[in-house]
Amino acid sequence: LSYYFKSVDLYKNDSDNMSQTETLNNIGVLYDLKQLPDSALYYYNKAVAIHEKYKMEGDMSSLYINLSIIYFNKKQYAEAE
Repeated sequence: LSYYFKSVDLYKNDSDNMSQTETLNNIGVLYDLKQLPDSALYYYNKAVAIHEKYKMEGDMSSLYINLSIIYFNKKQYAEAE
């Protein structure tokens, strides 16, 4: 996990937004696997925010699927849609 955080910092300094969002998504996955859904949501939402801020082209489906799974498991069905 610490290497992911270092990667995010490196990507931020290089303005590599796509790699930064992918790494944030991976951090969210790890927190989800550790059964820390609020932490997972935090990193998924950070990835979405970067993606939207820079109007990045590319696939966000895995981010939205991961967000939906967390919300569904938390029984927050409206957010999961």
